[in-house]
Amino acid sequence: MRIDYCDAERPDATEGAATVTFTAAPPRAATGAVPLSPGLIDTETVNAALEQVMRSARLRSAVQLRRFLAFVVEESLVGRGDKLKAYTIATRALGRSSDFDPGKDPIVRVEATRLRAALTAYYAEEGRESLIRIHMLPGSYRPLIELRDSPGIAAVDVTADVQPADEPAPASAAATTARSSRLVLGIAVAALAWSVVSSAVVGYGLYALNHHTATLHGGAGNGQQVSATEPAAAGAPAAAGR
Repeated sequence: MRIDYCDAERPDATEGAATVTFTAAPPRAATGAVPLSPGLIDTETVNAALEQVMRSARLRSAVQLRRFLAFVVEESLVGRGDKLKAYTIATRALGRSSDFDPGKDPIVRVEATRLRAALTAYYAEEGRESLIRIHMLPGSYRPLIELRDSPGIAAVDVTADVQPADEPAPASAAATTARSSRLVLGIAVAALAWSVVSSAVVGYGLYALNHHTATLHGGAGNGQQVSATEPAAAGAPAAAGR
């Protein structure tokens, strides 16, 4: 299944008279779902499943969502699923120009959220008997494929992880714990360094004070000795004259 992604027009997400509203529960990881990739399932089978979703009431009039889904599935089937980014989707599937900036225009994140909700709602209602299901988890634009029990469909055993996209994914507990440990260690090292520097400054101050005090006392003693000897020097001639 192919769609012309390079139309000059930039249709809104809900072209036509109908307005599509999604109220499905947040998407969750599908049991047994794996990243769609070449050779996992034959292309005709995947395209047939995609066609069913595209004809559904959820996506029939949602042009942007149809283009989004068709593009990410097609890119995954030719081996580029791990390279799906917001810029690529916006400029090649959603009609944005080459100066598209994901940081200023959230169109891809918005449409991805709507698409995930639409897929979840479709498989919960109209497509609940589908033998092949297409999912897209938060944090990635790469579609996942889920096979329900069917003797007529064969799939390769794939254990590849989903590659992250431009959307932020929640940090794991282990990563959070590691960052906390590094922060505590950094604070402890800084406190120790400050203690050493403070002790050195205080020690030097005491040394300087003692040295200054000793210098003052030594100078005063020398002055007293000179004063004591001056009268004897002055009286020496007088004694000699007598």
